[in-house]
Amino acid sequence: MDVDIPSAEQINAMSTAEYRVYENDIRRMARRHGLELQKSRRRDPRAMDYGKYMLVRVEESPGGDWRSRRLFTYARGLALHEIHRLLTEQDDET
Repeated sequence: MDVDIPSAEQINAMSTAEYRVYENDIRRMARRHGLELQKSRRRDPRAMDYGKYMLVRVEESPGGDWRSRRLFTYARGLALHEIHRLLTEQDDET
């Protein structure tokens, strides 16, 4: 699969709307792999994972109660284009 993954510089040059569309595309791609894309909740720009993303696998108990959700981290502390590359490599393997 030949996918053009934007560089960090190209992502930084995106408008807010373009970035939001790109992020939503990556969210859909993650869902197709049974994963969920989550953005770090850090609010301190000096923190190592500020503005970074992670992929998690969510498993819910049969009751479906939100408290019973278990998250298994698949990848953590990555930039959006790194997540895109990771998901694209998984597509190539299947």
